[in-house]
Amino acid sequence: MIDISDKTREELNNIIRKYEQPLLTLKETELYPQYAVVIDIAEPILIKKDEVFNAHWKAIILLFIVKSIDNFEFQADIENFILDFEKYFKINYQDFLENSVIDDEFDRDFIFVKLYINNKTT
Repeated sequence: MIDISDKTREELNNIIRKYEQPLLTLKETELYPQYAVVIDIAEPILIKKDEVFNAHWKAIILLFIVKSIDNFEFQADIENFILDFEKYFKINYQDFLENSVIDDEFDRDFIFVKLYINNKTT
């Protein structure tokens, strides 16, 4: 999990306030500081990816990062995940769409991210 020990209490509180609304949807309130820091790391990287990912995709990627928080130990892990997923997305998403029978856009795209993760771990 991302180390937040280098952040002051004031820095953490400011980051948590910045992302208060999305954090309120998460059940594990004791992890709000870690969630907030992870979001704070990922958000500027995703903002730079406007040409690749629309808001829908950015939300899915961010949700997946937050849900997989234990898999990210360093800031570079988050950056590498996003960059590697971008490559995978560009190569595989169109084929996935053409072969998918899932109607719900969110479910379909979340499954695509899960497939990416499964391919990385096998």
